Amino acid sequence: MLRKLKKETELTATNIEKKGVMSHFYSQAHFITTFFRADVVDKKVKLNDEHRDYKWISKIEDDLHPYVKYMIKESEIFT
Repeated sequence: MLRKLKKETELTATNIEKKGVMSHFYSQAHFITTFFRADVVDKKVKLNDEHRDYKWISKIEDDLHPYVKYMIKESEIFT
């Protein structure tokens, strides 16, 4: 997980805690998402070509996708 985080975002994390695993089915795909909570050394993100965008959040915001909000609540990331 640490290696992948560094490769995809250039972030270095400490105090990592696995918060939950969720599974979701769409008509053409099955996604398994693992949630982690971590402290980062520097919040300067540099995405690799696998990603196009990111967003730092510190609470569940109204404009998040309903499934994302559900996963965040269930994994208790902000508790």
